Amino acid sequence: MRDFERVADFLIPHRRIVHIVVLVISLLMVPGMILALSPIDMESYNMESPELDAREVILKEYPANEVTSGYAVIIRDQSKVGTEPHWVYADEFAEYGGDGVGVAEPVGGILNLSVLREISTKAEAARADPLSEFYRPIISDVTLVQHHGVLTLSDLLRVFMANESLQTRPSLSPMGVPLPPRTNWSDCGALECLLFDDENLTQAHIDLATQRLATASEGTFLRWLSLDRAFLPAADGGAIGPVGGTLSEGGMWVNASWERGRWSASSTWILIQFDRGAAEAAGWTLEWAEARAESGYDWQGLR
Repeated sequence: MRDFERVADFLIPHRRIVHIVVLVISLLMVPGMILALSPIDMESYNMESPELDAREVILKEYPANEVTSGYAVIIRDQSKVGTEPHWVYADEFAEYGGDGVGVAEPVGGILNLSVLREISTKAEAARADPLSEFYRPIISDVTLVQHHGVLTLSDLLRVFMANESLQTRPSLSPMGVPLPPRTNWSDCGALECLLFDDENLTQAHIDLATQRLATASEGTFLRWLSLDRAFLPAADGGAIGPVGGTLSEGGMWVNASWERGRWSASSTWILIQFDRGAAEAAGWTLEWAEARAESGYDWQGLR
């Protein structure tokens, strides 16, 4: 208030001049207000500008026109398994136990052999969908093998067990030096190395394959598993892996206890590579909701 007294001492004696100045400034603002309130003349804009033409070309001709959609596959509450067949609703999801705790039931969680078979069935349904004509090639970040439109956890294991992945083939260093395969699917110890679709495949094969993929991919394979993923000790496990510990940036496990067991997690993804432009040109419309990355999942989806 002490500082305002100086302003008041100036304004009050000169109040007539101050009023005139305020009036003049207000009058000067009137033209701008009228212009702001006037309707936009769309004809004055060049809607055929080179910028708009370039945007149209980019949308139609370049890969940015393609989108990758991810659909979460989550294991079911085990108390609901065996009930009368019906649509599985969101309230039947198994509870998210927390980051890094793993899944005890079913064995391996999303890496259970029966669950992986079901994921393959879902992938085949996606490949037979009417929208499949708009699917485009997608390359696995784990195996570096190209798939057409649909990519799942089962596909990663299928490629690995066929010795077609990056991890089971010789490669070259950045300097062009030949490098041996990081791992193999030709020596499975006491097990016979089988293909993923072999009817004699067992959970022990899945345990061994997932551990070799996790190690040879420097942890990239683990990104296909939800954040509750963990290697849990088990007497009947098909692999020796890191119990506890953390994965370093160089792909090495730190402070881990190497024991017999298996990897487990509660959810994974089905990825679909989709040509948005071709679908829209054929008359389809796309509606996208806002999405964000959070851990776990609830009724509304991932969280």
